[in-house]
Amino acid sequence: MLDDILARLGSSLERHKNCDIIDIKPGIGLWSSKVHEVVKPRRHILIEDKKEFFPFLQPLLDQPGSRYQHVKYPSSYIEAVNRVVTEGLLSEREAYPKGDRRREQPNDTLLVLASLGRHLTKGLEYHIPVGVSQWGFLWAIQNFSLLSQYGQIRMLVWVNDEEKRIILPRCVADRNRRAVQAEAWLGELYEIAGTTGMKKLMQREDNLNLLSTVKVVKSMQKRKVSTPEGRKTERQQEAESVIASGNEHQQTTTSFSETRAWSSELEELQQAFARGEFTRFQNEPRPDPSVVQKRTARKTGKKDAMTMLEREKMGPETPQYNRMWYLEHQLNSQIRKLGKMAEIVAVFDEIDPTNPSTREAALKTLESANHHIRAKAELYFDDRKALLDDPPLLYWDRRLNEPLLVQPEEFSPRKPMALLDLHPRPIDDLPALFRNKHPNLKTFGNTNDNTNQGNNNDYDDPEMQDLFEFMLKHFFKYSRKPITQALELLGDDAAEALIPACPSLTDPKRGGSPDLEMMRVRMVRCEMLVEVLKAWKKWPFRPDRKELLEKWAVLEQGMASPDDYEMGIQKLENPYIPY
Repeated sequence: MLDDILARLGSSLERHKNCDIIDIKPGIGLWSSKVHEVVKPRRHILIEDKKEFFPFLQPLLDQPGSRYQHVKYPSSYIEAVNRVVTEGLLSEREAYPKGDRRREQPNDTLLVLASLGRHLTKGLEYHIPVGVSQWGFLWAIQNFSLLSQYGQIRMLVWVNDEEKRIILPRCVADRNRRAVQAEAWLGELYEIAGTTGMKKLMQREDNLNLLSTVKVVKSMQKRKVSTPEGRKTERQQEAESVIASGNEHQQTTTSFSETRAWSSELEELQQAFARGEFTRFQNEPRPDPSVVQKRTARKTGKKDAMTMLEREKMGPETPQYNRMWYLEHQLNSQIRKLGKMAEIVAVFDEIDPTNPSTREAALKTLESANHHIRAKAELYFDDRKALLDDPPLLYWDRRLNEPLLVQPEEFSPRKPMALLDLHPRPIDDLPALFRNKHPNLKTFGNTNDNTNQGNNNDYDDPEMQDLFEFMLKHFFKYSRKPITQALELLGDDAAEALIPACPSLTDPKRGGSPDLEMMRVRMVRCEMLVEVLKAWKKWPFRPDRKELLEKWAVLEQGMASPDDYEMGIQKLENPYIPY
């Protein structure tokens, strides 16, 4: 597995030759040693305090001319990284002073490896507060730790597979504020390896997933990037078959279907029932094996009528049958929803921009559907637009290669994991809004950086700080609402005043939409948020800071006044707790 992963990373590791590696929670050191062999670092610092792993790490330390150093800091991740700096383990490395532009640039002479799947999600282990995700840790490493004085650092991070959606969503509905922060901070974000069993991930339509994969596979074929046998996901195999058939356009645009986590389970239950491996009732005799081939599953989603006396004789229904019936009912419901949704999508696709009546007819069709179907149709429109925009909205759809398929049994303890490759971008006007001494509480930029001139200074005043945090936190609580409604949270007539000064919102070439009623919050890009902030700053009738905090206090659960909000800030001011 590790050899396949390193082969996929390929030449991207060449630029880190003779670098310094900071390796957080290496465990038995197998992954660490593999990367070490490729990169040949000047220094490789292993941060591991669990005694059960010491015997596995000792051979690495005992190698002739070993460049490994083992530190046993029993503290939080961030404190451990800070001690690496303060105790001189990087003393030969130049630290850039405040104001030095090199702090804002990627530094390939440092590389961070981390494994966050072992303890982080348990909450209290290593003093990590409950609810802090792996993104909180990654954010903290770059912004709160002393490593920030060496520039922007690439990280290769193992995470629990189902948690990668926090910063790498595969569906617009999963795009939250932390994903937006990741889009602003990272120039590139790739999933190098992972499993396909993401039950908690939001699902988008199969045709969109297939279209995304076909694009990636065609790019891989053009670049002659191969995937080892046994490492191809089902989606990649399907895409390769579609490309080989020469019928990719039809297969990626005409079908409406969804693959649910229970689809394979239902198929297995139906086949077992047809073979007579279980019956409907517990006291029902099993069918004669000679006629099993004539036995078929019950009519999908419906139970046969039966008198009360007959039911009492047969006993209760078997758990397997009840489960099968429930899943068949879910399948029927899904088919009905997809059929109705296909009708809505067809009507919207026929909208003529020069004929307003076609838009009105499409909206009426959408409004006539029930809540669930309307939500699914809106999500489909957003997912399709996010995929087809250039560049795509989601980092997942910007991937260069399909992730390598790895199995839970390849890890110890046995669990599905994923490897993420994070490349910070150079700090410019946009990331200055996100990169600050504390993302929730401090400034929108480096106020001590003498080179931080121009527009960035606009983000240093408290009003702009509060507005940006308000936008990021509360806008995405209403991610399905049109951006026009979300802007009204900023003040009366805010949408009318700010939208003309935010051209990207209505520019399709920049991810916007001429019809802002169809431009939902979850589709708003980072650049659009920047424009909103700048427009707010110039708006003469904007609410003052006190009014903004009052509105925030009303929306904030458990806070009743601006004083409560300010008290909340004081409680939260901890450099080791990323928001």
